[in-house]
Formats: sequence, C-alpha cells, structure tokens
Amino acid sequence: MNASPQAKPSCTVSLQEVIFMITLSFRQKQMIHLLLQHEHYLPAKQLADAMQLSEKTIYRELQVIEELLHDCGIELHKQTGRGYRLELTAAQRTQLHLHEPPEQAESMHLSIQSRRIRILAQLLSQAPHETSISRLATQYYISNASIVNDLRFIEDMLEPFELKLVRNQRGTCITGSEADIRKAFMHLINDLILTEPYGAEYAVHERLDHLTVRELKQQFAADDIAFVQSLLEEAEQELHYPIGDPYYINILTHLLILMKRMEHGKLLTGKLNTAQAQSPDERIFRLARRMLLQIEAYRGNRLPEEEIYFIYQYLISSGAGVSLHEHTATELIVQDSPHIPELVQQLIRYFATLSHTSSLDTEQLAHGMLVHFKPMLNRLKYQISIKNPLIQQIKHEFPAVYDRTALAVSLMLEQLHVRHMSEDEIGYLALYFQNALEQQVRHQRVLLVCSSGVGTSHLLKSRIARAFPDWEIVQIVSSSQLAQAMQEMEPSIDLIISTVKLRESEWSVIYVSALFNEDDVKQVTAHILQHARTHEQATSLETHFSRYLDDRHLEMITQDKARAIRRLANKMSGKRQRGSQLTGLQQINLSCGDRISLVATAASSQPQLGVILTCDAEDRIQSLDWLLCLPDQDTGLQLLTQLADWYHLSDSRQHLLQLSGSHVNSTSFQQRLKEDHYGYHENHQ
Repeated sequence: MNASPQAKPSCTVSLQEVIFMITLSFRQKQMIHLLLQHEHYLPAKQLADAMQLSEKTIYRELQVIEELLHDCGIELHKQTGRGYRLELTAAQRTQLHLHEPPEQAESMHLSIQSRRIRILAQLLSQAPHETSISRLATQYYISNASIVNDLRFIEDMLEPFELKLVRNQRGTCITGSEADIRKAFMHLINDLILTEPYGAEYAVHERLDHLTVRELKQQFAADDIAFVQSLLEEAEQELHYPIGDPYYINILTHLLILMKRMEHGKLLTGKLNTAQAQSPDERIFRLARRMLLQIEAYRGNRLPEEEIYFIYQYLISSGAGVSLHEHTATELIVQDSPHIPELVQQLIRYFATLSHTSSLDTEQLAHGMLVHFKPMLNRLKYQISIKNPLIQQIKHEFPAVYDRTALAVSLMLEQLHVRHMSEDEIGYLALYFQNALEQQVRHQRVLLVCSSGVGTSHLLKSRIARAFPDWEIVQIVSSSQLAQAMQEMEPSIDLIISTVKLRESEWSVIYVSALFNEDDVKQVTAHILQHARTHEQATSLETHFSRYLDDRHLEMITQDKARAIRRLANKMSGKRQRGSQLTGLQQINLSCGDRISLVATAASSQPQLGVILTCDAEDRIQSLDWLLCLPDQDTGLQLLTQLADWYHLSDSRQHLLQLSGSHVNSTSFQQRLKEDHYGYHENHQ
C-alpha cells in the first residue's frame, strides 16, 4: 500500500509559546505586543512613533514577523491605507493575556515620564549597585538609545538631591550619601503614587487608597507594608494623635525605604549633625527608639543610632508631640517655640497687605496656622518633603490666593532659613487663607441701593438672604439717600450693593440685577475676594513696574533659561565674573508656572526689577522669571502687591514687551547679545 502524502502538521501551540519558541528579536516581540493591543488595523506610522523607529525599519521587521507567524498558522493581515492587524482566535488572544506577565504589559504602556521615574526609583533602590542599559531596555520594551536618552533626564532629576549618575564599563548606578539617596527615593515614591491612575485591583487599606497600595506593592513586599502599618498604628495609640494622611504616607514610605536599604546592607552611618542631635522631644525620641528595636527584631539585623534620629525627624515633622500634654496645642507651641507666633502673624500681615484686606479673622486663622507651623518648620529644618494631593486643584481653583501666599512666603524665606518652599507646602498654607477669605464672604454688613419700587427691593433682599444667609442687610436706600446713609453708618458697612447706576461714588459699589441671579452671586463673591481692585488699576501697574525696570534688565530668550537667570542675577547684584554660581537666590513658583527670584545685593535705596521672558519663535511669552533686588521688606511688599494685582487683574502678559524704555523683541535682543560680551555668547538663543 502506497504511503499517503505526508500532511502538513497543524500548529496547535499558543501565540505566547510561539513568541518565546521562535527566533524573535526583542524589537519584534515588542511590535507583536503592540499589535495585540489593537483589535483593528494599526498604521505603520503609529507603530514607528510608539517605538521611536523609522517607518522603513517597521516595514522590514513586519515582513520578518509575517513570515515567522505564518509558519505557525498565525496571520498578520495588512491593508493599504489602514495598516496591520493580527488575525487571532478568541482562544489565542485569551491565552496570550492570561500568560502575559502583568509587569511586562505595564512596562510597555507607561508614559515616558512615568518610565523615567520608575527607572530612577529602581536605580535608587539598588544604589550603588550597577545595572546595564540593555537590561533596562529589555525590561521596558524600548531601544538602548531610548534608555540612554532617559538617563540624561534622570541626571537632571537627581541634581536637587546632590546625587550623581555614574556610567562606566561595569554599568550604570547612582552614587551619593545614604541620606540623600533615601531623600530622593522618598520624593520619587511620592511622585509615583500621584503619577498615573490604575485599576482598583487591590483592596483599599484603611489608611491608604488603592493607588497608593498598588504603587507601594510595586516597590516593597506586602508583608513589610503590613508590618510598618502595624508599627504606625501602635505609635498613634501611644501618642493619642492621628497622623494626617500625607504625613502618614511619608513616615510609612520612609520606614519601608529604611528596611529595603537594609537588605542591601546600606545604613546611615557617621557623626550626627547639629540639626539631628539638638534637644529632641524625649517622648517622641523614645517612641522612635522603640520602633527601631521592633524593626531590628523583624529583620534580625542591628541598626545604628543615626536611624533613630531619622525616624524621630519624620515623626516630629508630622505634628506628633503637639497634642501630648494637657495644655492646648497653641499654648504648648508658644511655650516650646516662642518665635512661631510672630512668624505666623507676620505671614498673615503680608498676605493681608497683598490682598488689600484688613478684615481677616486673624484669631481663628492664627490658631490654625500655629498648629500647622510647628511641624512645617521641622520639615523645612530636616529637609523633609511632603506631597499635597490637592496642589493642582488649589492652583487652578484659587490662583490669586495661592500666588499671594507664595509672595508672602518669599519675603520670609530668610527668617525661615530656607531658599525655597515647595508648592506642596505653600498649597497647605493657601488653604488657611482661602478659608479665612471665605469667612469674610459669609459675614458681611450690607447696604442696598435700589430704585423706589418696594416690591423690587424686598425681592432683592430675600434673594441675597437666600444666597448669603449669614449676611446682615443693614438698610435699603435710594441713590439720593446713599451719601447720608454712609455718613451715618460708614465704619460698620462692609459692602454696598446697587441695582441702579450711580453717577459718582467715593465708595466701592457692586452692581447687580434686581433679580440677583447666579451670575450676580459669582460677581459679588469675586468682588469680595479680590477686594474691588479694578481692571484700570491693574493695567496702570505697568507704569509702576517701569519705574524700577532698567532696559538692561529685561531679557527675551527662547531657551537655556537657567543660564539667562544666572547671567541677569549676576548683573543685577554687581557680580561680574563669568559663569559664577548663584548663591542665596531665593525662589518661589507662582500658580501659572512663572517664578519670583530674590537676588541678594548691596543695600540700595531703590528696588531693582528684572525680567526674563521665555518666548517662542513668534515672540509669544511662554513664561516669566522675575528677579528682584529689594532694599527692605516694606518696599518689597509694595512691589509684590503691585505684581500680584497685575497677574490676576490684567489681560495680557504681552504688555511687558512695551514696558522698557525701548520696545524689546527677539531681533533687538539678539543684537544686544552681540554688543554686550559680559556673560553672553554670540550664538546664544
């Protein structure tokens, strides 16, 4: 009997098995995974953009993939004008996703910024041990060139922490002090928690939302997280003090980092510095020591005494210790730190001046800020950063309050012994001021000016009472009666609301419709919070700026902002050396991303104002960097008040281009660069 022709064997292996059985390069595997994410056709250009490759390379690789998969019964369909699509059965697609490692899929779909943060967290975790570029490329499904580019950005991310990224024949690693490595690690973990949303596949812990839990489990063992949570629960019971959420996460993360670094044999060693060793709160210090002993027992390793001080610093910076005694919190703070009440009052005075208000409920405001200031000053002292999960919302919802808080803080940085306060800390302070201002809205003595119609005036009164139930309508008068009414009651009147246009008025008046609709409610609220600063007043502020703005101190650039700031700061402070480093430059960021820098200089009777305008090719302003030399705080407060008003009441930052003695544009600025060789380069943009 003749043998029948040998049938071609059917391919019953899964696609997952195919990928790892056949000879596919890393790049080809990545392309297959990207195609799997799209049930419809995927254009070659989209693949090229995702993988940072040329379309020519994509076409070449797809041809190889098509041939290899075809041999195993898998079809890669292509359609002109639409792209490529993998032809899979439901079983094949399901099996692939069941076998695909979760961390692999996640690594492939991270944003560029998230990937860089994760790589940095990984390098910090194992510092100073090396890893290779090719290992990172394989892990994150990108090319070696992309990893090299990521490392350039990571070098910049490390700069604030005094750490170095070292690359040599052995590999790539981070070097620096153990304290700085932990500080950077803490900052990065906080960033990771707030970077991108994930699915709620993990149960929500009592004190941690699922996003935080998920990110912590990416970095630390689940048993370690549970152990540290139990430590903090015991600490709260002993302190009779619930640690606030942002502080709780900070301490939790610090202890987890401590334990993870123990695994690598990395401990804090060396002589304690003055800030660590000086007069600790004995009860908090004993608690820190006990927590350290529990960690030693859990890990089976001894820890040096320096670790106790670091635990202590995080506890004391969370507010622990404020409510330990029978005294009220404010009495204890005044007794322990008599300088804090004056700092709080000074900040309130600065904010009130910047906001043109004298009616803040300073007693309630000061009480809340006193309790907040104590741990905040500890955080500044120990350089402990916290994340404010509401910061973007605060800057968006209350930009004027945030900016005036930031400007008030800028005048106090020297007294606080810091050069910079983070936007997270400023955001928490801004909430105190926003609440105080809203209290003003709630409690107003109001004079209504209406036409003679009794029905209209009563309707207006009832609608105002409904919108603002805590307001007191002192009297309803006609326009002809206003002057006499104000003469009799002026000191006790907070607000004048009118439905009729007044010819002239020496008082600030809010005009509303007789029906007092929702737009009127918003207008009245905004008027109170802004304290009736008009558009005309704001635009006239430019004239005020020009008094202090020398044409030489107005610079327009398109790139290299750091060099431009250094150059202008040196010029304003009188330092002539090329490339000198800025020392003592105090900086505060505004809600829009612009920055205020205070430049130290010799005493001067007049302030100096400089501006770096970063613009695009069409001379549109992208950001402003203000540099101020101030003779004293009072003068500085006046100038910053004008600046705050201009930011929130004027129409366009483009007006700055006309502020100097001569019109400045990119062409004239380039010409000045060639004429003034001090600190400039002819090819500088």
